[in-house]
Amino acid sequence: MISQTSEYALRAMVFLAMQNSAATGQGIAEVTKVPPGYLSKIMQQLVKSKLVNSQRGIGGGFVLARTPAEISILDVVNAVCLLYTSPSPRDRTRSRMPSSA
Repeated sequence: MISQTSEYALRAMVFLAMQNSAATGQGIAEVTKVPPGYLSKIMQQLVKSKLVNSQRGIGGGFVLARTPAEISILDVVNAVCLLYTSPSPRDRTRSRMPSSA
C-alpha cells in the first residue's frame, strides 16, 4: 500500500507527463484534486529530488525534469516518502568496537 502523499505525488507527475508546457501549482491541484497547500509541499520535494523543474514568473510553473519513460514510480515514492531506518544490532556493535590502530 502506498501513502496518501505518494498517491498525490503520482497524480501530479502523471498530470505533468500529459502536458506540453509548464503547469501551475493551482492548475495541477484543480485537475488532480489535491489540496493546493499540500501539493505545494509535495512539489517542493519533487523539485528537490530533481524529478521536476520549476520556474517562477510569467509562463512559469512545473515541468518534468526528464522524460516520463525515465521516471519510475519508485523514484516518485522515494522522493516524497522519507524512509527512516535504524541500524541493525550488528551495525551498532561494530560501531562500538575499538579500532585496532
